Amino acid sequence: MVLTDYDGTVVWRVDGDFRVRFAQLLDTGNLVMKDTGGKILWQSFDSPTDTLLPSQPFTANTKLVAATQLHISSHHILSFSDMSILSLIYDDPDVSDIYWPDPDTPFFNNDRKRYNNTRLGVLNDHGQFVSSDFATQKALTASDAGPGIKRRLTLDPDGNLRIYSLNSSDATWKLARILADEVDREEQSWIAEFADYRLDGQLNCLQARTLIKLAVSCLEEDKNKRPTMETILQTLLSSAEADGANKTNY
Repeated sequence: MVLTDYDGTVVWRVDGDFRVRFAQLLDTGNLVMKDTGGKILWQSFDSPTDTLLPSQPFTANTKLVAATQLHISSHHILSFSDMSILSLIYDDPDVSDIYWPDPDTPFFNNDRKRYNNTRLGVLNDHGQFVSSDFATQKALTASDAGPGIKRRLTLDPDGNLRIYSLNSSDATWKLARILADEVDREEQSWIAEFADYRLDGQLNCLQARTLIKLAVSCLEEDKNKRPTMETILQTLLSSAEADGANKTNY
């Protein structure tokens, strides 16, 4: 048995030692492969992409990676940092930076616990995303919090983390923002230091951040660390695609 992605990429295949009896989609949304005794040989919850489902554990080894409109990985990642802090990271070959929580603010001022040995997060059935490093245990909560609604937590192409709730009447996903405003404020706080005051805040923060970081990387003393023109072009195109995808979400 071979499990492939939409583009034909092999996600998982049966080795000679495994005897898959059947595949089963659980009520949780977890796709599992089981042997004749019902033992799970593989499960999709161990291979998250850009989305976390309710009750799906977010562990020390878990990463959510935002996808572009072309369904390829972008540079935005949600994972636990080296300091065990749940973080949003912009990561490409030339630039790697945490942008949430605010890296210039002490972790305790961000309501985080630095020594977080558990490193576990979960989106519960009430629309609350909680993580073991949240010092006050204040959850990131959907605006329609409560039981009985199907939800997903997604890292969108613009690098923001959002909860979506399923509208059962028309089978569409409704946006319940939990982090966008906070991330936007943090980005704007440092981007404003570089932006022309005459813009009066009227700028695209995602594209501004990308341009600033590209400019900084081009000033590397080591010429071998400077981005190539191909890298610059791909980064700019990815930024434009992400901005377009973000507009369609609203």
